[in-house]
Amino acid sequence: MSNKSDRAVKKNSGLLRTTILGSLILLVTGIFLWLMFETRCLLSNTKENIDLFAELAIENSENENQAAIELLMEHPFVISNSVRYLPKEEAIKEFEEELGEDFVKLGIDNPLPNVVVFNLKSEYLSIDSINIFKDGLLTDSKIEAVLFQENMWVNLGANFRSLNLIALGFCILFLAVAFFTIGNTTRIMMYNDRFLIRNMELVGAKRNFIQKPYLIRAFTSGLISSGIAILGILAVQGIISNQLDQAQFCSNNNLLLLIVFFVGPFISFVSSYSAVQKYLNAEVDELYKN
Repeated sequence: MSNKSDRAVKKNSGLLRTTILGSLILLVTGIFLWLMFETRCLLSNTKENIDLFAELAIENSENENQAAIELLMEHPFVISNSVRYLPKEEAIKEFEEELGEDFVKLGIDNPLPNVVVFNLKSEYLSIDSINIFKDGLLTDSKIEAVLFQENMWVNLGANFRSLNLIALGFCILFLAVAFFTIGNTTRIMMYNDRFLIRNMELVGAKRNFIQKPYLIRAFTSGLISSGIAILGILAVQGIISNQLDQAQFCSNNNLLLLIVFFVGPFISFVSSYSAVQKYLNAEVDELYKN
């Protein structure tokens, strides 16, 4: 009776240890994933706020200028509500305010053309897509040139890729640690039941019957780990949100929480399955080895 009680205590403590360990690893992994998603979203939004300029041909009539504006508003690459017409009279005023000079007093004619200011959608923000977009617009005689800050775009893209790779590397590292640690803990727990597992098979129990309680227990443990990790992630986000006085973050939490929710049970289930299979397939002599 005492041996059974000791075994139950060891099993429960091992299960508790695995659950807590799994939740901590999933919490750290989830936070890195969230930072990666948040960085991706913020950079995408930053790019969407960078202005592009379409210079309209000098000989255009007002109707032709309006047609060019409508062309941009209806273009699938363009954020339609970002399109803004800037006549050369307004452009020169802004230019004069920045330079602190009055060109009329200096006797200089307005050198600026009529322009349309607009932003592109995030999915079309690569240099290749912009060049395709630019070449397409320039086939229209009403548009003289399309200007944008190419260096800024390239630098943002490079920074975005670097940050993504670093965050992704940390996520893969922590997931590998999770697999290794939870798998090791599960195998240690299964080690105490190795003779029981093998004896059940020897008396005719089917493998599915033997595996079922272990797999259910592992799945439940993984589910609890995921639940704790999700609560931890939401708590961290809440603390950061309060510190930054920010109502909500840029990225969508649904995908992040869904990943964490499924990863916990998956790791525990796979680790438990492989451990049970190890002892089911082991020779009798191997069961006596440490």
